[in-house]
Amino acid sequence: MVMEIDREIKEDLMQCWSYAPQNERYAFERLLNHILDEPQSRLNHLTIGSFRRIINLNESDLNNEKLLKIALYLVNKPQLLEVGYELIEDDEAWPLEISDVTEARKTGWLAHPDDGHPVYNYQERVTLYFAQSQYLIKLKKGFR
Repeated sequence: MVMEIDREIKEDLMQCWSYAPQNERYAFERLLNHILDEPQSRLNHLTIGSFRRIINLNESDLNNEKLLKIALYLVNKPQLLEVGYELIEDDEAWPLEISDVTEARKTGWLAHPDDGHPVYNYQERVTLYFAQSQYLIKLKKGFR
């Protein structure tokens, strides 16, 4: 059952995307519905690849740059998602703070989260992901 708050959020946000191309509106609506309807346990590690599966559009229909734009909109305006980074190395994922990535961009290397050794080719191994925001958690607890 969709709660009133969900409908209000969806209506407001869809209005913001009413002038976007149809494929972007469709993708935005699919992602928004997924984020609002999925259980919290399934919203902790969302990638561009998982977004692509959710929206069910090929890259030729909506490229990764536009998909990222939609995801970042959900981070910024309604603050339903948060951004996270991780270092992938030897099939292990090391969570990173945003400040770690910011510092790496300034210095050209990343301090490995486990041992502090410099990782010079960090751009090849650092991935971006999205997770539910604290606002979304509170929203779901308060209205569901």
